[in-house]
Amino acid sequence: MSFQEFRLFLKEYTLSFFPQKPLTPTEKIFKLGSLRRNPYWRFYFAVRRWIGLGRSFIHHSIFYSLPSLVWKYTFGQWVYVKHGLNGYKIEYNNLKFLHDHSRELRIPVPRPYFSLVFLHHLWPYHGEYLFMSRLHGQDLHQLWLNLSHSNKYKIVSQLRSYMLNLRSMKAPPETMIGSFHGGPVGCYRLLDSDVVGPFLDEPHFNRHLRGPLASSSLSSAVLNSHQKRHDLCATHNDLFPRNILVDADLNVTGLVDWKSSGWFPAHWEYCMCRNWAYDEVDKDWKKWIHEFLDSWAEEEIADHDLLRAYPNQMVYWSTRLNIDSKDGYELYYHTRD
Repeated sequence: MSFQEFRLFLKEYTLSFFPQKPLTPTEKIFKLGSLRRNPYWRFYFAVRRWIGLGRSFIHHSIFYSLPSLVWKYTFGQWVYVKHGLNGYKIEYNNLKFLHDHSRELRIPVPRPYFSLVFLHHLWPYHGEYLFMSRLHGQDLHQLWLNLSHSNKYKIVSQLRSYMLNLRSMKAPPETMIGSFHGGPVGCYRLLDSDVVGPFLDEPHFNRHLRGPLASSSLSSAVLNSHQKRHDLCATHNDLFPRNILVDADLNVTGLVDWKSSGWFPAHWEYCMCRNWAYDEVDKDWKKWIHEFLDSWAEEEIADHDLLRAYPNQMVYWSTRLNIDSKDGYELYYHTRD
């Protein structure tokens, strides 16, 4: 028996025990057009790849790049659009509230036009939309670390005036802690994966902050701070350089991103600015907080201790009233997608 006959016998013997599935058209092309027998198989797959790239380019141009380009040089010069999965209806209501009180506040905030929800599997930009006026200026986050001490002081001096106006607005009686319209807020400090609130009162709010932490594990600063009661006042709740616009002369031209805003205890803005830092810009920014906000030393320490005690330094629970529980509240947990 020759070597070729032996190979044929071995192949038939093997297939009798391990029958193969029928080849797909692509596999047949691979088999029949191997490099040794037919060098043109590379051309076939190169054409297929370029056709796929062409389709991706056309889809991206039609559904992504072209609309953005047209918008940028037409209505986009005056109208700014925010898009996301949730929270922008909240921001619309907050901006509407601020604009209704613009005479007394005198804060440069966008004028809200309208918001809508568009959910359709054929449109890649499904979700919530917020249409508002465009405020011109540069993101302070990009400039902050390169500014001199005097220029930084110029900016925070303007913020002091704006914050005095904002925080002079006190909440009406029986107001819940939440957005200006009594609803939830989108705040990653209070809940990492969804909107949260409103909270009935400050004890409810503090219970949410303590979450699953046992009382025996809490620091004295937390225990003392959570026994206090603070007035509710208008709060931005995300006052960092990324949400501040300035012009070439470092005049503040806008405060943006009001999705987290609403009625909060008086100390909360200060604690957020001091403890909720993302990067080097935020870390340097918190050195200047006392220039435009009142200091709340014990509350800041308490909030810092709570953040460090959270698992992964995240809040993934909500808090609701439950008269059958030991302290009158019940936690329920959110799962992240």
